[in-house]
Amino acid sequence: MQWFYNQLEIIDVSNLKKPEVLGVFQMENPHGLGIDRNCLFITEGEFGMKVYNAKIDKKQIKMDLLKNYKNIHAFDVIPFNNVLMMIGNDGLYQFEYNCGTGEMSLLSTLTIQPL
Repeated sequence: MQWFYNQLEIIDVSNLKKPEVLGVFQMENPHGLGIDRNCLFITEGEFGMKVYNAKIDKKQIKMDLLKNYKNIHAFDVIPFNNVLMMIGNDGLYQFEYNCGTGEMSLLSTLTIQPL
């Protein structure tokens, strides 16, 4: 029997012989994640996508939820320089985002039809 946990684990691997768990955050159904500076995107399939302001150092991990986009069915993301590529259940989306607020605006869509 296999056990799966719906959680995000922050692990310090600076010492490969002794990795250290710095924090554990519960998720609903995590699929993919991407980070650009302190802006962390986590996709949760049918539960949408969450945008966090994530500040990580050895003494403290702080994750502030900026936005929870429940209307997006998201599988994976690639954020880079305030542009987010997101794959959803019906296509590929490109958003411009603001790391300070978590706000996103749609730039383009490539619809994918299932075979």
